[in-house]
Amino acid sequence: MKNNLIIPIFVFTVFSFAGCSKDPLDVPLDMSSLNAVSESSSKQLKLMDEDEKKVSDWAVKTLGLDNIQSLSSFKEQYGDKVTYRIILKKAVENREQIVSDELQRLKELKPSWDATYDDLSKIKASNIHLGSSAEFMTQGHPLISFDVHNGSKEDISLIVWRLELFLNGEKEPYTTYNAVDSYSYGKKNNGLLKGETVRREVTVDTFFNRQNADKWVDLNARKASSKLVKVTVIPTRVEDFNKQEFITGDIDGALAEFEVENKIIELAKKYT
Repeated sequence: MKNNLIIPIFVFTVFSFAGCSKDPLDVPLDMSSLNAVSESSSKQLKLMDEDEKKVSDWAVKTLGLDNIQSLSSFKEQYGDKVTYRIILKKAVENREQIVSDELQRLKELKPSWDATYDDLSKIKASNIHLGSSAEFMTQGHPLISFDVHNGSKEDISLIVWRLELFLNGEKEPYTTYNAVDSYSYGKKNNGLLKGETVRREVTVDTFFNRQNADKWVDLNARKASSKLVKVTVIPTRVEDFNKQEFITGDIDGALAEFEVENKIIELAKKYT
């Protein structure tokens, strides 16, 4: 039976309990059973201020204590007199150096990551045409043809394009689709060299309905008075001749997440 050590923040309400003057961070949890641990932890959380709740929630999730399955292993690791202050200290010890190192690594990586992203963004599609595939396996599927110019400094083996379909002059796309464009197979199997321009075709695979592909051919799309397709490279999905992506992920998003956690750790240290 799984028990949560911490209850969701949205149900937290500050109560005052008569005769309870001890800091809720220092009150031992009831270790008589998993249910008792959950109930006593909830009681202490209700007595905490917002900052204490914030860091306690982080600590419990960081240590994986929001899903305790064995009371004996919990006691073995944390002892018989577990308090939130002990939990906070353990979480800070576990994460402080890891978060600090990763923040430093990402900050050092960001300039070159950004430069590569900007360079790969120079791979452009133009002269875009929306038609239907005549191939046996994909007959009738939306077929987007366009010119590709590799304005980057790199030689490319594969590109993933983001296709956006706009109906009736709307500013927001009706639907999207990520299409793979390989330069290792087929008619153009010698790579897309820097500075090179070629004509390409990609198909929206409505047969398997990946990525809600059926919206490209549903009634709204078929009855639209006008259609416009935008084709944009996804820089984090471009591969070199070794079939390795030049860059991956979202460095700004990763930095933001680690910066948020770093601030929580600094706040948690005040209580340890």
